[in-house]
Amino acid sequence: MSSRETILVAMSGGVDSAVSALLLMEQGYDVVGVNLRTWDYEEAASCDPRKKSCCSPRDIQDARDTGLQLNIPFYVVRIEKDFREKVIDRFILDYTTGRTPNPCVECNTFVKFGILFEKARSLGIQKIATGHYARIHAGERFAIRGGRDQKKNQAYYLYGLTQEAVANTVFPLGDMEKSEVRDVARRHNLPVADKEESQEICFVPENDYRKFLLRSGVEFQPGFFKDT
Repeated sequence: MSSRETILVAMSGGVDSAVSALLLMEQGYDVVGVNLRTWDYEEAASCDPRKKSCCSPRDIQDARDTGLQLNIPFYVVRIEKDFREKVIDRFILDYTTGRTPNPCVECNTFVKFGILFEKARSLGIQKIATGHYARIHAGERFAIRGGRDQKKNQAYYLYGLTQEAVANTVFPLGDMEKSEVRDVARRHNLPVADKEESQEICFVPENDYRKFLLRSGVEFQPGFFKDT
């Protein structure tokens, strides 16, 4: 039986989370991979496959393939209901009340570092890790710093994390450049080494906000522009 510390790694199916899992293994952790199924993928199947997206059936398979290659336990956790309530409904509400939504912040705060922590605790695991390009500063209070790669700095999306969450999170890529991450993936023949990056919002097919909101029942009201 291993006496090494176990860590839960959020594996999205991209190169960043794959390399994060690999690096943590090299650091001596017992790694468990988890993919969070956040929404209904039926619509995604009808989208243009050339579009860059995330959280799709292909991403789950890519994450699973990486887990198999690294020989680590891998699980898919279905959280569609929680994601709908905490992220999608908030996105729709913000638009209907004239605010600018930021679903990635909501997802990180309440899903990746909320539900994922609950899953870790249920498995008796104290720490989680993600592929964010960010670093942690430990002083009187824990704080999140930007990653070394300024083009990939993702610290802003993590501002909603609690002190407990930050204290028990590891960001393996914080001191790396994206190009270095891909080099590591290629050297280890990871199946996602050259996979395109995901962009835009995962639950908005083809990045068409208007169509998504109309389909969600939002009724647009005519507005006007006013100068200073």
